[in-house]
Amino acid sequence: PLFRFPILKNLMYSLGNIPITKYADRSALESIIKAIKQVKDGQPMGIFPEGKRTYKNEMIDFKPGSFKLAQKAKADISPVCLYDMHKLSKKWRILPTKVYMHILPLIPYEEYKDLDTASLSEKIYNIINEQLTKFKNN
Repeated sequence: PLFRFPILKNLMYSLGNIPITKYADRSALESIIKAIKQVKDGQPMGIFPEGKRTYKNEMIDFKPGSFKLAQKAKADISPVCLYDMHKLSKKWRILPTKVYMHILPLIPYEEYKDLDTASLSEKIYNIINEQLTKFKNN
C-alpha cells in the first residue's frame, strides 16, 4: 500500500525498495527476480513474512513463500523481533512512542539450505516468537 502514495513511492524506489504484490502475476515475478539479484549482489533485504501488520504484540502465521527469496539467493538470514510496533499505528497518537527491536543471531545459508520453505518458516517463526515472549515477560 505504501507504493500508492507518490511521495513515499519515489522515496522508497530511491532507497532501493522493491514492491512485491501478494498476487501471483507477472509484475510480482519480475519483482522477485529483481530482489534475488539484489540480494546475490550483497544488498540487504528486509521481509515481513507475516504479510501484513498486526495490531498487538502477537505474531500471526508466516507466509512460507516469503523465504523463497533468501533460499534462491543463498543468503544468510538475520531474524529481527519487533515489539510494540502496533503502538505506532494508533490513531491520534501525539506523544513519542518507544518500540523495541532485537536483532537475533544470523542464520547462515548452510544451516538451512536443506529445509523446505515451510520448515524454514516454522524455524524462524519459533526463534522470533521466543524473543517476543521474553519481551512480554520483562
